[in-house]
Amino acid sequence: SKYKGPLLLMLTNVCYMASHSLTKFLSGVIPVSELMFVRFIFGPLLLLPFFLKGTLSFKVKSWRLILLRTFFGVTAMLGYFWALKLGEPGKVSLIFQCSSLWVYVIAKIIFKDSPSWQTKLGIPIAFLGLWLVLRPEHVMAIALPDLLAFGASLLNAGVLLSLKSLRNEHDTFTIMLANYGLSSIVTGLWMV
Repeated sequence: SKYKGPLLLMLTNVCYMASHSLTKFLSGVIPVSELMFVRFIFGPLLLLPFFLKGTLSFKVKSWRLILLRTFFGVTAMLGYFWALKLGEPGKVSLIFQCSSLWVYVIAKIIFKDSPSWQTKLGIPIAFLGLWLVLRPEHVMAIALPDLLAFGASLLNAGVLLSLKSLRNEHDTFTIMLANYGLSSIVTGLWMV
């Protein structure tokens, strides 16, 4: 139905809002590495039974892209979770969500993609809005959590761009299991 996409998008945003609010709340008592581990381990725990039963098949054709996505994902979440721990969650989340803007900019430069005229018009307006939210007196006046969120948004653009390439040869469930499995291992080793 025509409402399925918007409803799924709204549900996803509600889940992200709850997850990120919980992260902000728990970051005062639980180390960031443990919060990241919990975030990443849910994917494999939910998907592994389906792969073991044979309901889903696991075929990775490009471990290089999976590793690249894992690197971008773990480092982006590290920056984002630290920013949430140290800063204002609304401001930090807004800055982090600008990763979709970076995707358009990077795709234009690297892949020569040409977005629609609406997107070309929207990108500068979004960046202006971001500047108005931050409103630093000068570049050195930007707070550390805002810088962490900004760096995380750039790294998250790498997650989104690598995902675009991975989807050419991989199904969503294989990407999730491989990526979140590796991310769980990385953050699990970090906790040790």
